[in-house]
Amino acid sequence: QVASGLNLGHLYLDMANATAARDVFRIVQQRCGDCVEALLGYGIASSRLKDFEQAEETFAKILKQSPNHLTAKYYLALVVNYGKKKPQEAVAILENLLEDSSDENLEIKRKANFLMRRLEAQLYADQQKREKAQQELDSNSDMITVLDSE
Repeated sequence: QVASGLNLGHLYLDMANATAARDVFRIVQQRCGDCVEALLGYGIASSRLKDFEQAEETFAKILKQSPNHLTAKYYLALVVNYGKKKPQEAVAILENLLEDSSDENLEIKRKANFLMRRLEAQLYADQQKREKAQQELDSNSDMITVLDSE
C-alpha cells in the first residue's frame, strides 16, 4: 500500500494537483512511519501549494533523519529562495549540497549548480546596484554640502 500510495502521490504531482498529492502523501506518511519518500512528496506538494513554512519543516525533518539527502537539500534551497526570499541562505544550502563528491544524484547536483550560479549572479547584480545607488547618494550629499556652504 505504501508503494502504490507513493506512485499515486507522484502521479498527482505530475498532473499539477498538489492538493491531492499532499493528501495522499500525508496518508502514506502515517502508513510508513514518516518514511523519507513520503515526507519528500509531502514537502514538494506543500511547496507547490505555496505553504512554504510546512515545506521547510518537512525538508528539515528529512534532513534530521538523513543529513545527506541531496534532493531534500535542493528543495529546501528552493523554498528558502522563492518562499522566504533569502537567496544568500539558499546559496549556502546549495554549496553544502554540492560538497557531496559521490556520483549519486547527478541530476539534482546539476540543477543545484545551475540554481546556485544564477542566484550568485543575481546577488552580485543587486550588490552592484546598491553600491551605485550609494555612490549617487554620496555624490548628491557632496553637492548639497557645497551649495550650503555658498
